[in-house]
Amino acid sequence: MVETSSTTDSPEPTSPATKSISIIFKGVIALLLLSQLYTFGLFAYSLLLYPYDWATSESDHIYYASRILEGETLYKDSDTFPLLGIGYPPGYHILLAVPVKLLGNSLLPGRVLALLLCGFLAFLLYKITKRESESVFLGLVASLSLLAYGPVAMWFATVRMETLYVALVLAGMYLVSRHQEGRARIFLASLCFAYSFFTKQVGLFGLGAACLFLLVDREYRKCAILIAMFALITIPVYLIFNRLTDGWYLTHLFGVHMHREFSWARGGFLLGLIQTSPVFCALACYGILHELKDWRLSPWTCYLLGALPVALLIFFDGTGTNYFLPFYSALLISACIGAGRIMSNAGSGAFGGGKIWIPLLIIFQLLTFSASKFYLRGPSEDDRKNLDILAEQIRRSDEPVLVDRMGSLILGTEHEEYFVEPVLLMYLYFSGEWSPDTIIAAVEEEKFSLICLFDRTQFVPPVVEAIRDHYRPISSIPIRTIEPGIDRNLIIYARKHR
Repeated sequence: MVETSSTTDSPEPTSPATKSISIIFKGVIALLLLSQLYTFGLFAYSLLLYPYDWATSESDHIYYASRILEGETLYKDSDTFPLLGIGYPPGYHILLAVPVKLLGNSLLPGRVLALLLCGFLAFLLYKITKRESESVFLGLVASLSLLAYGPVAMWFATVRMETLYVALVLAGMYLVSRHQEGRARIFLASLCFAYSFFTKQVGLFGLGAACLFLLVDREYRKCAILIAMFALITIPVYLIFNRLTDGWYLTHLFGVHMHREFSWARGGFLLGLIQTSPVFCALACYGILHELKDWRLSPWTCYLLGALPVALLIFFDGTGTNYFLPFYSALLISACIGAGRIMSNAGSGAFGGGKIWIPLLIIFQLLTFSASKFYLRGPSEDDRKNLDILAEQIRRSDEPVLVDRMGSLILGTEHEEYFVEPVLLMYLYFSGEWSPDTIIAAVEEEKFSLICLFDRTQFVPPVVEAIRDHYRPISSIPIRTIEPGIDRNLIIYARKHR
């Protein structure tokens, strides 16, 4: 929590003029935050009405949740259809199976769950920041600013697991930060960290952040207990899953991630986040330096340090700005704690002290974020119209259809039998661990009445060559994606010889 100065150094009383100006600035901040909330609301609503993938492979997660409901495995060999390519543990899909069961086999339940998880994450940010900064105002700034930076906010309305694992880590860190209130909090924290790791592999950073805090706090025994309980929960689960799937569980989880290529050029994404967040970065640094001066680290500084390596994964291919979510949430907490520290020690000094210029800086920060609103543009009627025609054509087909990373076209139809997620297969192919003979044989037999292939497909070259040898393109549909400027064309192929 924010530490105030001793009585001998207490701040001067705030003048009425300073209070009035501060209230006006806070009102401006409230309007800016409500504007961001309105923009996000329109974006989220447009996705609730859109039945097709907006972020790549959203429908894959729905398909995997439906397999759980049917008692089918998510991890299997890639020699027979469906050719599964899930690269994550099933924690998110187990939770997703609940709304899929209630609302049906479509993208709608996944997007409803996404908004619920977003609300839960925002609540955690509010609760943590309010407690640490002792300010309801800063708690609201932290929670609502979650939706202010477009490249991160755009993921909150899509079928993704990042919001879940970050919320679990935050809940675990909150429990660890209050470890002195009882050992049960360490046990509950270990459950949060274990389920986070069971949702996405990088969720492991939460355990690292918690251990760093406990070590700095000289709580060595509690740190050892936390690690031991985490290991007792996760290791048996991973080993059992791996045994039940004949080793395919760990192959899926780590096979796709061991072959990613590093590129300095991708650092521009991270630089963009830092350049767009100058005020929050400065306030976070102030708070951290204040802690270091006292030779201590708060749990939220440890959370920030733990989240940084996750953000740095942006340098590897196959990642996106969704990897910034842990770091961005940590930045909001640390920045608002730093702001609270300044405001709690500010009196009526020059220009009203921190009670004036901190809100003014937050206004500047939110205006800077507003430039990223264009990321929150949803699909249009034109985006849906052409896909509606294709989806109807696929539903009417009595023969198999092969679809490239647009599984929403076949969700809930008999064509799910030939589901293919090509990314894992691509990595396994280039590492010599998978042969595409099954899919090539099906293509050469012209088994599929239609093949829908993206112009920048991740099907391996032998499969693409077989498709071009035996099928001919008959139409092309432009597909806009969640990331501005990264649009694709879905090319529709029909048999050459029938």
